[in-house]
Amino acid sequence: MITETDFIEKMEELIECGYEYLNSVKYIFFTWIEFFDIDSDIALEMANHLANLSDSTSKTDIVSDLLSVIE
Repeated sequence: MITETDFIEKMEELIECGYEYLNSVKYIFFTWIEFFDIDSDIALEMANHLANLSDSTSKTDIVSDLLSVIE
């Protein structure tokens, strides 16, 4: 069975692989929110966490891009 931790670990793994994986992370992020009924505050915390793990200099853009799936 796939757990919430599995979703989080996969998002972390992919975001650390590079910016080119952001779309894949975004799909998992959306699914994580939907499957586990995540509220917007927790989603914002996770988006910031993932942005901090990335090697990108535009962390604000990553957060905005991830949160775009719930707007």
